[in-house]
Amino acid sequence: MPSVDQLHALLAWLAVAGALALVGAAILTASRHDESYRLLDRSILVQVGTLAMAALSGLALPVVSGSLPRDPLHFLYAAVGLLVAPAVRYGTRAGDARRMGRWQVVAAAVVLGAVLRLFMTGR
Repeated sequence: MPSVDQLHALLAWLAVAGALALVGAAILTASRHDESYRLLDRSILVQVGTLAMAALSGLALPVVSGSLPRDPLHFLYAAVGLLVAPAVRYGTRAGDARRMGRWQVVAAAVVLGAVLRLFMTGR
């Protein structure tokens, strides 16, 4: 049975995959290959869901092992990763698909950067 630390690491890699899926969906939406918001919305849900699972498993680590991440910014990067894509989606809800897609490309890059930065600030 894997430890909580191993589970957290596995879920963190799934969060990277979710962020990459968001980048791909945002590029497709921005380039008009997808006029629908379904793919973009689903990729945002996947990205937030995978990162939320990793965050929840990370919140269990101090309880189980008694140690916090070595850098307190770890918590800030997790919050950025969880909030940026949905906030940008909400902020661009009234625009057309290309505009929304362009903003989501920027948001996806920020999310991917935050998720990758989480690996540098953890244990």
